Amino acid sequence: MNLTRIISGEMYYYIDGAYVGMRMEISLDHVIDADVLSRALNETVRVHPYLTWTVREEDGYFYFCESDRPAVLYTKDNAPAPGTADIGKQLVVFTYYDNKLCMEFFHGLMDGVASKRVMETLLYFYFSIRDGIDYKKDGIYSEIADEDAKIYAEPFETRPDAESANTDENTDPDIFRFSDHETCDNRSMIQRIKIPSDRFMDFVHTNNTSPSVMFSVLICHAIRKLYPDDRRAIKVNIPVNLRDALGCTDTFRNATGDTALYFDTAQLNEARIEEECRIFRMRLKDKLKTDNLKNMALKQMDFLSLTASMKGYKEKHDFYDSLPLPASDSVFISYIGKQNGDSYIRHVTDCALISGARDGIVFNITDCGGYFNITMIKKGSIEAFAKEFAKITLDLGIPSQVYDEEEFSLRYVPLRESIGLEE
Repeated sequence: MNLTRIISGEMYYYIDGAYVGMRMEISLDHVIDADVLSRALNETVRVHPYLTWTVREEDGYFYFCESDRPAVLYTKDNAPAPGTADIGKQLVVFTYYDNKLCMEFFHGLMDGVASKRVMETLLYFYFSIRDGIDYKKDGIYSEIADEDAKIYAEPFETRPDAESANTDENTDPDIFRFSDHETCDNRSMIQRIKIPSDRFMDFVHTNNTSPSVMFSVLICHAIRKLYPDDRRAIKVNIPVNLRDALGCTDTFRNATGDTALYFDTAQLNEARIEEECRIFRMRLKDKLKTDNLKNMALKQMDFLSLTASMKGYKEKHDFYDSLPLPASDSVFISYIGKQNGDSYIRHVTDCALISGARDGIVFNITDCGGYFNITMIKKGSIEAFAKEFAKITLDLGIPSQVYDEEEFSLRYVPLRESIGLEE
């Protein structure tokens, strides 16, 4: 297969700190059957062939290529990291133990949207084989991919036509930051909260809004309660899916952009939550208009064009290394959505997407097992915020389960060493 150059997601191959594996973790209500899982993974690779791909580098550019090896499946204790030479430098590793299933992947291969699709396919085949039932495939990627499959499309290969759109952003750097109220703590911490889906969605519908906006509003209220004297705006960064706007709905390649909502803390008021939800839902809907999404992609393409004249990996690496780090967000909210699946989805009790920690809190949120599973990630402790957030939701009639915070680390992906770019 003739595999094209990596354009979208290019930056992950040149930034040192990007060489870590993200993890999607699923918990089931039973001990995983290893034989069934292996068979299900083989079927999943036929739908998502890129799960066994690696990359090659040529003149500073990276290209996907086939590893000619089966998908990597290990028990937890002896699993290699993605990109390791011993596994053909593949960019995805699957592990399991007890009732836990984990997919560890390099972000340079795919984004959260694609990882969710992969896990849904794997669960579909796992339960179909285990139960001997032809489950419904609604919303599940299950068809075998041929060489012309739309999943391979490069979203940033062709510049989209876009009319003038509203791309104004509040560029005022004076926003609320947790780091202004804490001593330096470089530990990567994770803490999880579970909220009943039915109770939360009743509240969402009552306030005529969406889950992303409702979470944004409640998070901002918790921040204001914790830091009442800090009246700066709270910046909520939200990743958005660009696939439909770019005409490549099915692609596995990185195809997201970030948009921001700015909350004026002086105007936050529990008595006005419905009004706040209405205002910010309108603002988010405006940002998600097709032309705005196309312009978001165009900005990324314009930036990527800066490296087009650079020769060799080192020059491109040095360019990315010279870029100043962006100012931290107040919070980053990635709502991954509802886990697709037939009746077997009731066996999925928990789902978490674990990404890198920042100075602000990262919220990765999925809806499965009857709960919104909130994974909070941060440099430094999240415990005080988690308690305040749980109190905010309880006061509004939404109970929650708050788990203890834990320190964690994401594994280094030795891809550059494996392909000879680093000694």
